[in-house]
Amino acid sequence: MTSLAFTAFIKTKGYTTKGALADACGMDRTVFCDRCRGRSPWLWKEACKVCSVLDISLDDFAAYFPAAAVRRSTPVKPKSDREQLADALQLAADLLKKA
Repeated sequence: MTSLAFTAFIKTKGYTTKGALADACGMDRTVFCDRCRGRSPWLWKEACKVCSVLDISLDDFAAYFPAAAVRRSTPVKPKSDREQLADALQLAADLLKKA
């Protein structure tokens, strides 16, 4: 979708301009508009803040900006085998408690 579609959407949420939404998100207006125009990629924390302010999901956000254009502000460290096993055991225990 285009920046125009996003602009129309934010107006339905009560923000008359992208600058007003940028202010509500605590972002620099120029940076915000560059993100909207695709001149620079969204940071993960920025996308999450926009979603929070607009009360939308990341899936809704991705309808206007492809998910690939959102990069994390910090790299994600993969879980170790031990952590993955602990998560699986906790999930199994939770499922057994519900049964």
